Amino acid sequence: MIQNSVAPEFREALKVLPSFDGLSDQNLAATRKAFIAAIRNVPVTEYPDVTLEECHVPGPSGAPDVPVVIYRPKDKHPHAPALVYIHSGGIVSGTPEVDDARCRQLVNELGLVIFSVDYRLAPEAPYPAAIEDCYAVLKWVHEQSAHLDIDRDRLVIGGDSAGGGLTACLALLARDRAEVKVLFQLLIYPMLDDRRGFLTLEAISGYFVEFSHPTGARSGILTIFCFWRRVLNAVRVSRPEKAVLVEAMWSVHCLFLQMACRSLRNRA
Repeated sequence: MIQNSVAPEFREALKVLPSFDGLSDQNLAATRKAFIAAIRNVPVTEYPDVTLEECHVPGPSGAPDVPVVIYRPKDKHPHAPALVYIHSGGIVSGTPEVDDARCRQLVNELGLVIFSVDYRLAPEAPYPAAIEDCYAVLKWVHEQSAHLDIDRDRLVIGGDSAGGGLTACLALLARDRAEVKVLFQLLIYPMLDDRRGFLTLEAISGYFVEFSHPTGARSGILTIFCFWRRVLNAVRVSRPEKAVLVEAMWSVHCLFLQMACRSLRNRA
């Protein structure tokens, strides 16, 4: 019998999340809707001192504009630090609404301005659509810093799960293109490497999918594999033979890395 290693305080919250087991092109649309519906059913703290604004940012060349949700403190701080935030969802699902509560909390506690990116999803828009959308927003925030009343010398990037992986890639793009200086990257249990995380069952017996939807650890492994297959669209991305995090660590001055379930933890 597999021991439930998920902390007790998280188990109830996991019960409202939909299963990604058996994810396919046929049920992806329904899974996306269920994911958002589940998020809306999670009780969250209200932050009345945080304002929200939606806008569209010019997208990559030949691509549509990128929707962005902007979070600000009601009491504006001139030249505030800014965070470009990238939501979770396996790069195949989710919107900024998925991490709305986290963004509101960060703004409330830290007084920064957050730009949450509603990037294009796979398989409709495979690699490199999502990361190019994120870069377009990062570049726009940097170029429009005076108008946005933020300090572009304190421009940071961050995200969780799939958003954490995109954040690490974004740090590399910013370094290589040398158009935007990123001060800090925040990686929350990032989805980093398509070569890791689903090769052995024994290494991930604590993967949370098996507890919310008791079909066994294998379903969690196949879910991660399914995410990557749709994102990469059978195209092998050219890169050095090392995990993206190792290189991303040296692309900015500061890195904060938070790991969660074992299948993601082992990638670091």
